[in-house]
Amino acid sequence: MADQFAVKRVTAPDIKNRKGGAPIVALTAYHAHTARIIDPYVDFLLVGDSLGMSCMAMRPRCQCRSS
Repeated sequence: MADQFAVKRVTAPDIKNRKGGAPIVALTAYHAHTARIIDPYVDFLLVGDSLGMSCMAMRPRCQCRSS
């Protein structure tokens, strides 16, 4: 059984208009499962594993030799 939440979409102008007012809650989720859980509680969230992809790019390449 899944709980359904009413989702209020926040736009860029909404965020801009809150300057100097109520704090903005923003989080990063590394996968969709976490994003689904925290979505009702934040103004906006970033979803993705760009950090993981960056770390993968820094790994040394395999130096396999072909016979």
